[in-house]
Amino acid sequence: ELIKLLKQWYHAHDSVSVCNATVPRIKSLLKLEKGKNADLGYVFEHQEFLQKNSHWIVGSDNWAYDLSSSGIHHILASRDNVNVLV
Repeated sequence: ELIKLLKQWYHAHDSVSVCNATVPRIKSLLKLEKGKNADLGYVFEHQEFLQKNSHWIVGSDNWAYDLSSSGIHHILASRDNVNVLV
């Protein structure tokens, strides 16, 4: 079941809701299995990276007026999970 959940988490890396829905069960299974395999122990020690976080960029209307020179278009084009509040 752990392998199945990890594959599901991996293949849904663009979907925050799908990834974060699997994380609690993955963490509980990792806790049980961590002693059986060094790699699972490593993942257990770094489990905080399983949770997908959203990142926010907050700017003013003056900042938004000149977005092309701020480089923000590169971040938005990267398809990373970034939200912008102007």
